[in-house]
Amino acid sequence: MSESTLFKPSNGKFYQRSDYSYVCKQQPLLMDELPEYLHTFGKWTPPKLFLAWPSDQASLLKRIERVYPSSVIRNRRGELVQTTLGALPKAIRKDFAIDPDFHDCLQVVTVALENGKHAISLAVGCTHIGMLNANLIGDIQAKLGYEESPKWYIDPNWWTWRERRAFVFPSFLCMH
Repeated sequence: MSESTLFKPSNGKFYQRSDYSYVCKQQPLLMDELPEYLHTFGKWTPPKLFLAWPSDQASLLKRIERVYPSSVIRNRRGELVQTTLGALPKAIRKDFAIDPDFHDCLQVVTVALENGKHAISLAVGCTHIGMLNANLIGDIQAKLGYEESPKWYIDPNWWTWRERRAFVFPSFLCMH
């Protein structure tokens, strides 16, 4: 990895616990400014980033209730429940007739913010999967009322560079 490589260990060799906050401070990245090496797999697998709009759960639930009221799930007391979050990608896929090949690009995920805290987010892309086209992202942004374009945020569970290793099937999984 070169000196300018994003999200590398602070000492340049191996990660330490304190590197999480160091890595988080290097993001978010603007939608059109993602370096090629962050979605190219070679000897090293880059950290996973989501192209997303971070939010808090209550705000995202209210947005779903306003834009896709038929997707809202309520408990017996009439309160919005967390499972409504999972209905959002499905509603958007149907509303915009998104090609099934791109369904995995649209998810509700947790991302790490610049301060290291986590936020629930609607993602329209992932460096390990791909992203929806820019026009479609703009249409989704307008429909949901987001003021800014989504940005690239790091996955709090996959924030390190990882050396790729060949996978060897255990012998008990092989047919004889």
